[in-house]
Amino acid sequence: MLVNNMTQLYMKAWRITFYSLAVLPLIFIVSLLALYFQTAYTVGYLPYFNHPEQYNTWGGNFLSPIVLGSFVMSLYSFCLWVILLLIHFFNKNKEQAFKAKIVSAVTYLSAYGLMFSDAFSWYLD
Repeated sequence: MLVNNMTQLYMKAWRITFYSLAVLPLIFIVSLLALYFQTAYTVGYLPYFNHPEQYNTWGGNFLSPIVLGSFVMSLYSFCLWVILLLIHFFNKNKEQAFKAKIVSAVTYLSAYGLMFSDAFSWYLD
């Protein structure tokens, strides 16, 4: 009975770990898109490279540090996610946390897909 409870706790810890690592890219996606569309609402058109500056908008001073911080932290958390994914793959007592892995992989892919968009190139300028 105790072994079964420990196994369930072990499986739950892996799921929580993969879900919690998916939070940082999600914060990056939401804050960048909020800044981009808030600026579009303010100026009346979608911002493009070098026009307007994100710091000249209402949300720029508030959201820019959040975007930058969550982007940098999501880069580091992606490295940690890959390491934990490899550890989980080679673990003997592994539990198939497919949903947690898929959700975290989709958030990382979405965040890094957003890096090649006009919104991110506008932000970096």
